[in-house]
Amino acid sequence: MDSGSEISSGVESANAEIPDSEVYEPGSDPSSDSSEYEPSNPTIRRLTEELEDGLRDDANQPTTRGHTIDYSFRYGFATIDELAGGKMSVKRPVHGYANALNCIQLRETEFHYAHFLRQEPQMLNDPELDAMMPHVTHKVMLQLSIRQGLKQFGSRGKEAVTKELNQIHLRDTFTPKTLPELTPLQRRRALESLLFLEEKRSGKVKGRMCANGRKQRDTMSKEDATSPTVITDSVLITAVIEASENRDVAVIDLPGAYLSADMDEVVHMALQGELAELMAETAPEIYRKYITYGADGKAILYVTLQKALYGCLKSALLFYRKLVTDMKRIGFKLNPYDPCVANKAILGTQFTITWHVDDLKMSHADKAVVSGMIEWFKEIYGDVRVSRGKVHDYLRMTLNYSESGKVKVSMVDYFKKTIREFPEEIVGTAPTPAGDHLFQVRAEEERVLLDEERARAFHHAVAQMMFATVRCRRDIQTAVAFLMTRVQQPDEDDWGKLKRFLKYVWGTIYLPLVLEVYDLKHLKWWIDTSFAVHPDFRLHSGGAFSLGKGVVTGGSKKQKINTRSSTEAELVGVDDFSGQILWTNYFIQAQGYRVKETTFFQDNQSAILLEKMGKSQVTREPVT
Repeated sequence: MDSGSEISSGVESANAEIPDSEVYEPGSDPSSDSSEYEPSNPTIRRLTEELEDGLRDDANQPTTRGHTIDYSFRYGFATIDELAGGKMSVKRPVHGYANALNCIQLRETEFHYAHFLRQEPQMLNDPELDAMMPHVTHKVMLQLSIRQGLKQFGSRGKEAVTKELNQIHLRDTFTPKTLPELTPLQRRRALESLLFLEEKRSGKVKGRMCANGRKQRDTMSKEDATSPTVITDSVLITAVIEASENRDVAVIDLPGAYLSADMDEVVHMALQGELAELMAETAPEIYRKYITYGADGKAILYVTLQKALYGCLKSALLFYRKLVTDMKRIGFKLNPYDPCVANKAILGTQFTITWHVDDLKMSHADKAVVSGMIEWFKEIYGDVRVSRGKVHDYLRMTLNYSESGKVKVSMVDYFKKTIREFPEEIVGTAPTPAGDHLFQVRAEEERVLLDEERARAFHHAVAQMMFATVRCRRDIQTAVAFLMTRVQQPDEDDWGKLKRFLKYVWGTIYLPLVLEVYDLKHLKWWIDTSFAVHPDFRLHSGGAFSLGKGVVTGGSKKQKINTRSSTEAELVGVDDFSGQILWTNYFIQAQGYRVKETTFFQDNQSAILLEKMGKSQVTREPVT
């Protein structure tokens, strides 16, 4: 466990007071060059840096009032009509306006997302204010229903709906049915059709049609509707091998992927109201005669699905089966220890594909071979979105292959979003993820439990950090593992530990996981256990696997049983990770690499002897 200086438990003050010296009235420009203005107050300085980070992150995007991106800032400026529409227009606070900040809570997200300017809306339209304060618009990314979306986006929304419905029609997604062709039971069981609109980072409005598959849950088991996805450890192991072999890497996204898979059963769906009318407008000669009207005058269009539409419970599984069938047809073989990793020898070297639903990562030593495979996917699945080069965004991770032989894994945007969603402002940094009192808890009668709102925020933030630990941040695993044991009934001490933890994350937000291969034939694990550190005297185990530099995979977990000695605890720790150790060994061998031995390191000689020789072979010297 990482140790650090002690901090006082409980909730620290999250909102720093902003002195009058940092408050400026409109027109009182402290510096003729706004880029040189440096607020002395750390709160305003940090807010300015956050907003400027956003501008840098989107340097290739327009910074006009209509531009939107998929993360939000805790502080900013917004007009009343933009707030009502669910988005906020954030301006870089070059001159402070601290006296105008007012905190409100957006109920759609259940977190404090923004502090808004407490001024008349007309002030934001003042040309002098616009000229004095460069701005960029940010939005809390929400999917809107078709009615809300058309009202919000106007002609852009109508264009997005038309484009989506045209794709649905051209792909023969469903066939229309007349009312007499369906029995009353089939009409009752027909899935509801939904269409959502969302504004993307580029400002483009995207439409997505799907089915509400809730009714299928009563007639379908999870086993029949579950689709495999790539194991995170597989992504990292293949990534570090790709770096070591200097492969060319590409990431592709198959848009409308599910619509390429055929349904394997009869599923009916009902398009209602405005959606039915718009579908009829897409191809009047086909759909108009099938439109019926209910007692309320609402249009209804019944259809039978021919393709695996998003929202149906089996759609992901049907697409997975098609993707695997297509790849096997040209010679790919699945790794038996991860059904979402496939390999094929091309020009004497390995071509590897990993995929999570419709997001694929592929690599080969020859760039031309990768380009040829991308063209093959385009022929099968249509126009695909492609990422080439040395840096890729894949499954919330940034994979950076810029340095030869190494891959750097980071999740900067994810951490920024998590910290900004936290209901209290995180000010300052911490040297370690936790203090040396991490495992210490108060007696039950002394605990002060969190209120329901903060308890939900605690659980949410810890779960978000757990998502990141298995991907790129091994240094926070111990703290997150403990905090996960506190999510059921967190108290004020846990809240303080979480805030200190988030300070560490904020201070190390750009710290990547650097992975490098030294030797694929000799696998090495490090396993250690802390004896009786939990309040119930359970032990805590930690494990780390490396191929040379950096921890590729591992874990930190509370043991499920109590033990009587540290030696016994070390044995249980090895057992905790034995499944992961064996899987890693078998997976790498199935990738075509010969593993000569797997070694794990411990700091307990008694445990090592027991593991190597067995209990019956370990004797104790007689006492004389």
